[in-house]
Amino acid sequence: MQCRKTNNLPTRTLFYTSKLYAKDLKKNEDYNKTKVISIWLFGENVTDRKSAINEAYVTFQKNDKDPYEIMTNNLRIIYLELDKYIVSDENIKYKLSKWVDFLKDPINLNKETVEDEDIKQARETLNYISTDDKERSILDSIQKSRNDFYNDMTAAKEEGLEEGERNKSIEIAKNMLKLNIDVKIISQSTGLSIKEIEDINNNL
Repeated sequence: MQCRKTNNLPTRTLFYTSKLYAKDLKKNEDYNKTKVISIWLFGENVTDRKSAINEAYVTFQKNDKDPYEIMTNNLRIIYLELDKYIVSDENIKYKLSKWVDFLKDPINLNKETVEDEDIKQARETLNYISTDDKERSILDSIQKSRNDFYNDMTAAKEEGLEEGERNKSIEIAKNMLKLNIDVKIISQSTGLSIKEIEDINNNL
């Protein structure tokens, strides 16, 4: 996101878009599959164009025989000037309008913007990164405590199940010992060790 107008803005946007294009080309190794759309958001007006959204392509120039033509769709640059974009009751249903509403003023938002799930997540992230180190540390500690709590609950549940299974095996072993069944068979049936079964037998 670019906040201020600079003299070299067109060449800057072209330079960074070209870098993205070259990087993507190395991955694909196919000119036709490489496509880059570079979107630039501006906090103030940077062009003399009346529209808030302007898209630039690489084009062939008009001459005495041919009109202007788009040379390729694989490289596109989009300028969005926030000051020119008017959020209204008519267009607030669109996703772009909600994001513009959020970017312009994340505090005083339209009702539909506030209810958008993606905007909710963005606001939570903004609130997090806007806090100072001390407050962020507190938030992290609270989240860690929550994670530890749920982790302990899960562990306790699993431990309880294991303890219940063990107690059940012990009861089975006691009944089998009373029937004078061989300890090796009891061990195979219950999963208890021979020593554990002998200890159980000594306490009967």
